[in-house]
Amino acid sequence: MDPESIAISESLAKRYFGDYWRLKDDLLGTTFRVDNRLDIRLTAVFEDVPTHSSLQFEFVIPVEEC
Repeated sequence: MDPESIAISESLAKRYFGDYWRLKDDLLGTTFRVDNRLDIRLTAVFEDVPTHSSLQFEFVIPVEEC
């Protein structure tokens, strides 16, 4: 995964890009700025994590190894 990429849940995609986010052909690859300092590129949208899962998350970003 590219260090400046993000994968988001379907719920998060709907929240930020609207009800018809699936119809936006150019959604993947969109770059947006976080906290006015970090550019992140949307690389994937995944199904929402089931509510009964012990892990709950809405996005995945790469973390640099120490």
